[in-house]
Amino acid sequence: MRAIVNILADAQRPMSDIELASILGNHYRRRDLDFFRQIQLNLRDGVDYGILRRQRNRFSLRSRRLSELMSTLGSSIRR
Repeated sequence: MRAIVNILADAQRPMSDIELASILGNHYRRRDLDFFRQIQLNLRDGVDYGILRRQRNRFSLRSRRLSELMSTLGSSIRR
């Protein structure tokens, strides 16, 4: 989920699930069906938990500050 949030924050625009899957597949060097299913589950969970917004087939962040919060949480977890 963190990778999806980072991609959407960097892009600063809504992206389709296919675009996100392509970027993540290239980043993690994976093209298998299980990986793409996991992306779909993460996107659905992100919408359900209010992290992501879905309009038509495009996903975007619910809040611009969310990526800042995620990076803060990530750095405090690693300590």
